[in-house]
Amino acid sequence: MTVLILQPDPISPATRISHWLDEAERMYDVINLPALVDRNQHNDEDGPISTKQLDSISGIVICGGRMNCYSEDENPWIPPVMKLLKGAVDKGLPVLGICFGHQLLNRTMGGHIEVGSLAHKEDGVVTVEVTDEGKADDWFGGVQDLAPLTADAGE
Repeated sequence: MTVLILQPDPISPATRISHWLDEAERMYDVINLPALVDRNQHNDEDGPISTKQLDSISGIVICGGRMNCYSEDENPWIPPVMKLLKGAVDKGLPVLGICFGHQLLNRTMGGHIEVGSLAHKEDGVVTVEVTDEGKADDWFGGVQDLAPLTADAGE
């Protein structure tokens, strides 16, 4: 089955995570969320982010972006993505949110995100270490032990 990678912002490309899936020999599809709005496909009941996709995927990764999770006026794809994420969690599919992605997942599941100021912004490279549980996971079992990632957040 295929992992669905949702890319909210080109500044945080799917290639930051897709190489891990390549290493683990996992199939994936990348959905450029702003492009769906450009093509007016973000609310399509049969479109690429509809809950109908849940029967044909093995999990979801939602990447980072410069927006915050309350910016649906500027990013009208947010409500349908929240519906998709909620459906995935309810179905027991693995969902990985990175940066903006984990903020949106938190909001989807009833949490609250405090929008910060630029004065308290995080910025830089961090190293992620895969735990023993992660190494045993069906989804990320093929990922190498250490991986450099960028951090850039104001929330």
